[in-house]
Amino acid sequence: MILTRNNKIILIVVFIFIILRIPSLFEGYWYPDEGFYAAQAEAILQGKELYVGAWDHKPPMMVWIYTLAGVFDWDVGYVLVKLMNISAGVFSILILHKLMLRLGIKSKLKSFILVIFAIILGTPLLEGNLANSEVFYIPATLSILYLSLFSHRPFLVGILLSYAFLIKPQAFIESVAIIALVAIFDLWKKRKKFNYQYYIKVLSTYFFVIGLYFAYLVLNKTFDDFIDATFLTNFRYIELEEDANYWNYIKIAGSALIFYYALVKLYKNQVSRNVFVIFLTLVVDITLVTLSGRPYMHYLIQLLPISLLSLAIYLQTKPTSKLHLFELILGFLVLVTFLFSKGFNFPVIDKERFDGHIRYYSDFPQYLFFGKRDGHSWFWKEHDSFQTRKDLIEHFENNYEGVDYYYYGDDPWIFTQLNGNFTNKYLVWYHLVYSDDKMQEAVELRDEALVLIIDEESDQTLIKFFESADNFSFSEKVHNYSIYINNEKG
Repeated sequence: MILTRNNKIILIVVFIFIILRIPSLFEGYWYPDEGFYAAQAEAILQGKELYVGAWDHKPPMMVWIYTLAGVFDWDVGYVLVKLMNISAGVFSILILHKLMLRLGIKSKLKSFILVIFAIILGTPLLEGNLANSEVFYIPATLSILYLSLFSHRPFLVGILLSYAFLIKPQAFIESVAIIALVAIFDLWKKRKKFNYQYYIKVLSTYFFVIGLYFAYLVLNKTFDDFIDATFLTNFRYIELEEDANYWNYIKIAGSALIFYYALVKLYKNQVSRNVFVIFLTLVVDITLVTLSGRPYMHYLIQLLPISLLSLAIYLQTKPTSKLHLFELILGFLVLVTFLFSKGFNFPVIDKERFDGHIRYYSDFPQYLFFGKRDGHSWFWKEHDSFQTRKDLIEHFENNYEGVDYYYYGDDPWIFTQLNGNFTNKYLVWYHLVYSDDKMQEAVELRDEALVLIIDEESDQTLIKFFESADNFSFSEKVHNYSIYINNEKG
């Protein structure tokens, strides 16, 4: 078979992306979000119910993905999750390429956009190396964008919308926005010929799938736990960030003004369907990724494909000077950084962070081929930085194997490593600050354990958790881990 120019470009871009992601297959158990998914997956594999046996304020899809991999030993399962992450990235590249083909983006510009997408998504710049939700939902939101603009497949769109709901609120809101924006444009243009049946089928499919999941939750009496985790606590999560609500009001007001301006352009027939949908989706995404006010780089992954699509459309439809282009990109970056940081304070621009990205690739061959275990990149598997946890695991297996234990700390990966039954519902100490009820429940679960493990390097020692722990007596210490025995259970 003779490869076309388009196919060659795609193969090259995918090859670049995979090469950039290979080091991620050798990372150790270090990133907290991945640890939350893995710990919840471990709870499910032990026969516990999600949000009851293990809790985090996220929808279940990522936990299900980790559970599929966790069927194997985590040394194998974690690599499988990373391979799924790479597969999701490859699929995102293919969908972005297909979108630009249908948008009529010229070949050279399309190749440039795809290479930029592969590099930014493939490297740790936006933490794409981590198996987090953003990389897993981008293929779904891009597919919804493609199908909504260019292909009427309502049942598939409904299934993808369900997937977005079950993976992260930001993905669901973006997906709803895309579908709604297409509907608004088509309703204005087609009036009486508007395809109502298409949207009825989309919504019917979505409500059917989500209805099945809700029915499962009700039957297992975990519906209230799901609502508390994914809705109530998520609002609390935003409220806990200082000044977040103030800036959110500004962002929402600004977005409303832009939307009103776009409607005026639509009314005057001065905007195309593709531009209307894509640029307003960009506005929605800017608001979504900055909603919590926390400068986590992986949030920005959601902005990546829609920003590059917008840039491609702009460069193709509006000739501009290099200076004008520079001003456009700079203005966009300042806008996002300003909103992301709640003001002109730039914590996301960090020289140490970018130096770390360079070392990520310079340290990797030394780790892989020369067995270096004490390099700057401390997160490689079997790195010396994990020795204290490794010693605790070995000590636990020799002295407490199979017992009920409670862990107080901020390392959720610990639950996948210790060979025992954890009584935690709330996996890290900062889960307990969301409400007094969670603190009280944690205390009750603590008292069900024979062994209490306290990581003395935790950022905070919550007084309420320890003030009623008189039934525990100190036994021994392994590095920074203090081990206490429950006198009422021993």
